[in-house]
Amino acid sequence: MNVIAILAFFGIITTAYARIRICRKYSLKGIKYPDEKDCSKYYLCRFGLLLSKQCDDGLLYSPVSASCVPPQQSGCKAYERYIDERNKEYCNIAGDSALFPNVLRCNQFYECANGDIYKPYPFI
Repeated sequence: MNVIAILAFFGIITTAYARIRICRKYSLKGIKYPDEKDCSKYYLCRFGLLLSKQCDDGLLYSPVSASCVPPQQSGCKAYERYIDERNKEYCNIAGDSALFPNVLRCNQFYECANGDIYKPYPFI
């Protein structure tokens, strides 16, 4: 277990160091980088400094648009995992044959069967 923690630590340090090097090289452009663990955060490289930034409440950072957007537009994997967990809870409450929309893709839906969730089905 200690080996994994050490490797994870060095992976974080290596990633941060790589960002700092890139930041120094392209510092005047205001380049943004997503935070790997928290989709509501991102890094802004400006004038040789790597600055940690936070999106406004309810928004997540999208590397595609390089801006903070509503969660369903962000492409954030952590948000998608959260939605999956939330949907499983809905199935436990709603029971079998319950249908509800996929908030990430408006043309799809989820179906509950045997206490589990089946996702996503084309709706249109």
